Amino acid sequence: MELVLAHALPPPEMAASLGQALAGRHPELIDWFKSRQAEHSTWSIASHGCTAIEGLRIQSLGFEPQGAMRLGAALAPLLAGIEDGDEPIWLATLCSTQIRQEGATLIAQDFLDITDEQRAALTEAAAPYFEAAGDGIRIQALANGQWRVWGPWPADSHILTPNALLGRDLGDWWPTQSHWRDWRKRVNELQMIWHEHPVNEQRQAQGLLPVNTIWLHGGAPGFKPVTHRQQAWLDDLEAAGIKQDWASWLDRWQALVPRLCQTPQDQVVRLVGQDRIVLLQPSRPSWWQRVTGQQPKQDWSQWWNNPN
Repeated sequence: MELVLAHALPPPEMAASLGQALAGRHPELIDWFKSRQAEHSTWSIASHGCTAIEGLRIQSLGFEPQGAMRLGAALAPLLAGIEDGDEPIWLATLCSTQIRQEGATLIAQDFLDITDEQRAALTEAAAPYFEAAGDGIRIQALANGQWRVWGPWPADSHILTPNALLGRDLGDWWPTQSHWRDWRKRVNELQMIWHEHPVNEQRQAQGLLPVNTIWLHGGAPGFKPVTHRQQAWLDDLEAAGIKQDWASWLDRWQALVPRLCQTPQDQVVRLVGQDRIVLLQPSRPSWWQRVTGQQPKQDWSQWWNNPN
């Protein structure tokens, strides 16, 4: 059984400082890291259309993209709970757009503190734009800030999941093709009615980011998830990792360290971040280590700090 730790690898700009903090709190964890052979790989968000965490989860549930479809397209039917049918499933998710000197970036609702009441109020204000407008677009509000959308778009449209856009220039991924014109118009209308909405005025008064746009993603048909019996996901770090609350993230390791340090020698552990994966396997001693009885020690900081 392989253990998978979601959000175990912080972003590169935080890796060194968090690694030092982790070593100070849990030296036994660092010793365990050193006893493992590490295989480091990067995850191409652009190629897969999703983060490494999302992609591995989708793969573990048995989805296989067909043709030019990207793996991230399956997140929409998975979140919507649609398990059958041939039509492509599209979801729009509440987000915040931030304009900065270097460009615009999108922050998905997973990284925002949005209450159910705020979601309901924004959805109610947007309701008139759910109506048919002769453009072939239909919108249905679901739960948790997700809207199902029907529209005349090609199923193999290459659009990233909302979480995959974190820290990326929105201008590089905003759909500009002619068949997206009507959808862009819908989004612009929603942005205008939400701009001075009481929900966002309240959020900004509290120092929170406004919920001022939506992001459309998907394109895969429904599929029935299957349980991957060879993987066990440990989600202790997920809530803190999503919010990038690094103090809580460090605290969450407290429960994980004993479990990792007590794993059998042949246990395989996979650490996953937004765009990289580290596979930790039992170290293979060299011939002289076998002769002398010394245990191999790996330089864990090389893979922890190195994003490439």
